[in-house]
This record gives sequence, structure tokens and C-alpha cells, in this order.
Amino acid sequence: MATERLVWINGEMVPASQAKVSIFDRGFQYGDAAFDAMRTYNHRPFRIEDYFDRFFGSLKSLGIDPGVTREELRAIVEKVLAANLPLISEHEEVQVILRCTRGADSKADILTPGRPTLIVETPQFRIDAPAYYDGVELVTSSVRRFPAEVASPKAKTHFRLNNVLAELEVKQHSPNARALMLDLLGNVAEGSSWNVAALVRGVLITPKNNCLEGMAMRTVYDCARKLGIPMSYDDLTLFDLYNSPEAFITGTSNGMLPVRTVDGRVVGTKWPGPLQERLWVEYDKIAGLNVREQATKYLNAKAPARPVATPSLAATR
Repeated sequence: MATERLVWINGEMVPASQAKVSIFDRGFQYGDAAFDAMRTYNHRPFRIEDYFDRFFGSLKSLGIDPGVTREELRAIVEKVLAANLPLISEHEEVQVILRCTRGADSKADILTPGRPTLIVETPQFRIDAPAYYDGVELVTSSVRRFPAEVASPKAKTHFRLNNVLAELEVKQHSPNARALMLDLLGNVAEGSSWNVAALVRGVLITPKNNCLEGMAMRTVYDCARKLGIPMSYDDLTLFDLYNSPEAFITGTSNGMLPVRTVDGRVVGTKWPGPLQERLWVEYDKIAGLNVREQATKYLNAKAPARPVATPSLAATR
């Protein structure tokens, strides 16, 4: 039985410590690549077909042929999960990260850059579990989200430098804060790696057309629709966010985290708010477990480190 996590790269399963990408790869040299990241619940990929839709859609928008079909990629994901799930305990989970670059030869003609580099990996992850009940602090960065006129925000690509700079700027001044980005018109766009929603005049609003739509936010939208909660993709301003009675951010790993402050302004009076608590009931049903309870007990980044778990039968299902 393997004791080190395995990574799939271009048809080979290799130990993570030996996984390498050429310095001449276009993904490394130019950021010429797309990626996506999902997570498991109960050791099964969550909304895998939706993540595949976005991954293949991103690749198509970039004109990159990954060299595998959707069915073949699904089989690869299953193979990597089967190899790595025995390394974690029954209640722990992994991410499933997909990456594909245009090719490994940056000096070749851009139309014939050689074989694409396709990677599938399943690292473990940890969550800031106390934030489920303490809320998060958002600070608006001066770094703006690049506009659709530059590149479509719907594609999830390696074009992420402005997100990195936004997070760096905010963390240097407020280490516990998370960077909020605006678009060029001053509307709220997204965080460095998450979406945001706020209750505005009785309607739950999340930004549209100026950010990447996250699958966690799409899940929230599905939950809201089932509960009869008015929700819309629309323009969201800082004024609306500051004055919202309830707001939260969403991400694949953690689901939803309540927003406690934005630029020093307190948002709402309770964290999580009553609307988010209603949404969590439906979200947990879709996930197939109590997401916050699992994170607090088994995925908490702030909990003392636990010894590596002995593989169990439950961990190999």
C-alpha cells in the first residue's frame, strides 16, 4: 500500500514528491492553462459534472485540447481517488484538482506546442472552521478584478495574478482579513478565491458577469430556490454590502462563511444569520452530511495536528 500521495500526470501515476512540470511548459512560462478544483463529501466528488462543465468550457475558451474525453477524465479521477483515499481517515476529505496547459514546448509554434500537460491531484485540505460561527473580515483591495474586455471571467484559468496581488495587499495590512475585489466600475466582484452574496432589500444578491461563478454559490442558489428565498445574480455595490443585514462568502472547500465586517463596518447582528442557517439545512442535504460539524471535528485547520490515520475499510470505498 502506498504511503505517499500519488499524482496523475499525462498518463502516469507518480508520487507527489516526484511530480514535475517542465520549465519550458507554457503553463509555467505564460500561465497558458486552465484549472478547476472540487472537493469530496463522504469521499465522493461533489457536483463533478458541473466542475467538468466548467473545466472543459474553460479549456475550449482558451483553445486547448486536453487530449482526453470527459469519460476518460472521469476514469482518471476515480483512479487517483482510489489510490489516495486509503491514506486518509473515514471523516477526512480531499480536493480534486484538474490542470491542463497548452503544451510543454514554449519555444514551438503556438499552434503546435506539443502534448498538453494534464494533471489530476487529490490533496488533503483544512478549513478555518471557527469562521463558520465567528464570521470573516473583508477588506476591499485597491487591485481590481480584470474586466471581461480583457478575458472572460467565466473561464477558470491560470490568469490569477491580480487575485494574488489583492490578497497580498490586504494581508500585509490586516493578516486575518480576506481580500475583496471590485470591478472597474466600482461594483463588488469577488474575493481572491471566493464569491460573495448579500441580502439587499429582501433579495439575496450575488455579482454577475464580473466574476467567476463558483459551484458553491450555484449550490446556494439551488438551495434558495428550493426554499423560496428570492435570489438574483445582479450588480452589488459596497454601499449595499455595508448596509446588508446579512452577507456571506462561498467557496468549494468551506461552503458558506458569514461576513462579520467589511472595511471595518459590522454587517448584521448575528453570525451566521437566520437566512444562512436556513440555507445550511438544504446545503447539508445536498452534501450528504453536516458540513460545519465535519469541518469542526475533522478538517479544522486551527485544531492540533492529529497523527496520520491508519487506513480503514471505510476510507477505501
